[in-house]
Amino acid sequence: MWADAGRLSLSCCIRSEALAALRQRRNGNAAEVIHAHLLATCRGVREALAGAILSDKWLSTGTIRPAVRARYAEDIFRAGNLAGEAHPVIAEGISMAIQSASLLAQVLDDVDITDPAALAAAGQRYSAAWSRHFKARLRMSQTVAWMASRPEAFGFVAATIEAVPKLLTFGAGLSGKAQVFSPGK
Repeated sequence: MWADAGRLSLSCCIRSEALAALRQRRNGNAAEVIHAHLLATCRGVREALAGAILSDKWLSTGTIRPAVRARYAEDIFRAGNLAGEAHPVIAEGISMAIQSASLLAQVLDDVDITDPAALAAAGQRYSAAWSRHFKARLRMSQTVAWMASRPEAFGFVAATIEAVPKLLTFGAGLSGKAQVFSPGK
């Protein structure tokens, strides 16, 4: 993804066993090993990064755990990945974090935070609204990730999408990704 000041941000996911296999073949930290692998095996990455200069060391994160979680429990409201995490294959993490925070702010508007019953009621409203806005994206992300991890069974999907790119837009619509976010709905 293009970032600010003409910089490019590259994100990817790799299964732990695949990373272990790459590290057996090449020395270096995870970022260096993955970077070398991407350049060696992905023509598109090679072309996109041709002439690029690494401006800083790679950043990484730990294990992803896509799931729906409690949005309100023990008087604590949760937003972002704490409320629910989509598989990164659909690139919705930051968007969902911002949108869930906006949704929570709207739910808490005019709530007496000193009233436990009012907080509990707001927690129920937030949880229900969160589900309406995000559960389809989580289900879609898990389905796409599951299919991507089984190329022998679903390899035809990539070929079909390459032949008919508008299917990506259709898929985004199914997941709710393409909808304009409006916390009031």
